[in-house]
Amino acid sequence: MTSGRPLTRTTFPVQRDGTLYLAEGGQETEVMYRHGHELPEFAMFALLDDAAARRDIEAMYRSYLDVAAEHGFVALMGGLDYRASPDWAAKLGYSSEGLEDVQLRCIELAGAG
Repeated sequence: MTSGRPLTRTTFPVQRDGTLYLAEGGQETEVMYRHGHELPEFAMFALLDDAAARRDIEAMYRSYLDVAAEHGFVALMGGLDYRASPDWAAKLGYSSEGLEDVQLRCIELAGAG
């Protein structure tokens, strides 16, 4: 809960005077066109099984966070799990257990910085 209200998909974090935010965007475009990785079903989470792709994603996020820190911005980032749902995972051949594992690895990657 923030400021006594439950967070919803439409609730932005409470803004503070003088705080600037840097919002990440275009991660799929960068991964595909700058680094040359394929996105099966446009699912970033599938790249966690590719060591080179994972290194590129980690470097991309590290660079983003470095810029935010250098300028004193609060970083707002999306994760790799936006398509890590049963329907999309099934299209990619993931079992329920495999989906659970990849969701946890997405969370782990987000907290690795």
